[in-house]
Amino acid sequence: MNKFQIFFFCGIALLTTACAVQSSSESKTSSTVSAAPDSIIGSWTVRQIDSVALSDSTVSFPVIAFHDEGRVVANAGCNTLSGEYTYVAPALAFSDKLCQTLMLCPDEEITRNEQLLAQAMDSVLIVTSCGTDSLFLQGKHYMLLVKNHE
Repeated sequence: MNKFQIFFFCGIALLTTACAVQSSSESKTSSTVSAAPDSIIGSWTVRQIDSVALSDSTVSFPVIAFHDEGRVVANAGCNTLSGEYTYVAPALAFSDKLCQTLMLCPDEEITRNEQLLAQAMDSVLIVTSCGTDSLFLQGKHYMLLVKNHE
């Protein structure tokens, strides 16, 4: 098996065995926007988008940073996406108009990762926690995030 297959199957196994819907202590039947739980706040490395396992062979992994005041910043190595998010357990939605810088990126892999990231952040996502160090965001697209320890 190559590295991609191993990563893909391990990711699927992790998701199917260790995931539980992210609960929020604020309200289980909330229909109003609530603050994101502390388990989401922070910087996360994007390891997989849909069936594409992202590689750090030549570039760094994309990163999404959730701030407690409802701001989100994402970067795949060249351009930056920023905007707002709302969290209503267990759904996470990014603002309709995420701002994106428009620099010409010299690396095709970075450009591909940026396009995948922007597409994945374009829908409401259900947040599923896989322990304390990873999140699975599922909507029209899905993403596997791993917590950055600072």
